[in-house]
Amino acid sequence: MNLIVCKIQGGEFVPLKIIDSAISVIWVQRYNEAGEFELYIRATEELLQLFSVERYILREDSYSVMITENVKLITDEENGNFLTITGRSAESLLGRRVTERLYNYSDVNVETVLRGLVSYNVGANTSSDRQIDLITMGSAAGLTDTIENIQIFGVNILEQMTAIAKTYNYGFGLRLNSAINKLVFAVYVGTDRTFAQDNVPAVVFSPDYDNLCNTEYTNNRQNTCNVAYVAGEKVNNVQSIISTGVAMGINRRETFVDASGKTQAGSLSTAAYNKVLTVQGQDALSKLQDVTSFSGEILLHSNFKFGVDYFMGDKVQVSNGYGINAAAYVTEITEVEDESGYYMYPTLSNWEV
Repeated sequence: MNLIVCKIQGGEFVPLKIIDSAISVIWVQRYNEAGEFELYIRATEELLQLFSVERYILREDSYSVMITENVKLITDEENGNFLTITGRSAESLLGRRVTERLYNYSDVNVETVLRGLVSYNVGANTSSDRQIDLITMGSAAGLTDTIENIQIFGVNILEQMTAIAKTYNYGFGLRLNSAINKLVFAVYVGTDRTFAQDNVPAVVFSPDYDNLCNTEYTNNRQNTCNVAYVAGEKVNNVQSIISTGVAMGINRRETFVDASGKTQAGSLSTAAYNKVLTVQGQDALSKLQDVTSFSGEILLHSNFKFGVDYFMGDKVQVSNGYGINAAAYVTEITEVEDESGYYMYPTLSNWEV
């Protein structure tokens, strides 16, 4: 795995050194949050100097870009001296910004919100001192999901985008476009490759296909709630409290949500503000549902190959030998290259049993 170490100059990547002698490299890409990497290599004064400041790590066979964040030097008279370089993917650049103004959205397109958070905080629609020249906006994917009501203020951009994207099973990324030497922001969704569709061949992981082992199925209802009382901001010692969710008697499970940080300031009517609180309650309830999970280990030499038969964000079919079936999303790809060879394995999340 050849790594190209770059610096940023004039808003572009400038190559400094190719590393092809690493002892081990771990390269992790994720669907809707920042990835990470680790480089383990014999130490030299040249490398220590090279990584003394922030560097960008590129690969010719990947659109993912990593940013160095931590450098550790260990000296050992018996075994030698080694450097461990770690960091996160380029999406972490979005985590360097917070929303410095209030956003009130009502019945707005989800993709528009995600793109707006980038454009208005690191892109052309913010002040020049907040812009990151390395980032440019890609074309919209034309996704159609909408958010009923959401209020955003004073939050980390990356954390907010990850929360929204996970809610709708969207992916986003800053992908390297070598032709323009820039990071292009895009929102995307994977392809449904389960039995529930017949547009593309299904991708199935199962012991019956000799590509899945060590499965685990669980169902947990301990923390389930179905009614939320939501408290908004306090005005003149009066606090708005609304409830959302419907259940009765023994089946009713309640929770309390503190949404006092959500403000009615500005042009929000009482009805619109109550919708904001309702969304906060619904979001809290969505995290307090029955937890049903089904996981398993995909074998390295599977008959289905990542990047050929399925891709990041795709929805695939999984089953075990007890008649339990699930659909899951490919949310992470880990590549490892060391003295033992090269390995790649996916992580499946958001199981739908």
